Amino acid sequence: MVKNSKKPKTQKGGVWQKLLDALYTDLGDIVSNEKLIKVSGQHNYARRVRELRAEGWDIVYSPSPTGYVLRSTDKTTKNADVYINLKLRQKVL
Repeated sequence: MVKNSKKPKTQKGGVWQKLLDALYTDLGDIVSNEKLIKVSGQHNYARRVRELRAEGWDIVYSPSPTGYVLRSTDKTTKNADVYINLKLRQKVL
C-alpha cells in the first residue's frame, strides 16, 4: 500500500505514538499482537489502540491472524454517538 510522505501524529504522544508508528510501518497489513506488546511495553496495548481509534484513526482488529490493521493515514472526525468514554458511560448509567 502507498504511504503518505508524512507520518501520522497522535495528539497524545508517548505510547500512543509508538503504537501508531508501528501500525504505520505496516500500513494496510496486520500488525501482530506480540509486536504491539513489544513496541508499547504494555500488555494493555489493546486499550491504547481503542483510544487511537476513538481519536479518529482507521484501525481495525483482525481475528485471524490476530492483530490490528491501520487502513488509512487519514484521520476521520470523531462521532460522539459511536464512541463514549467508559468513565463518562459509567457516570451516566
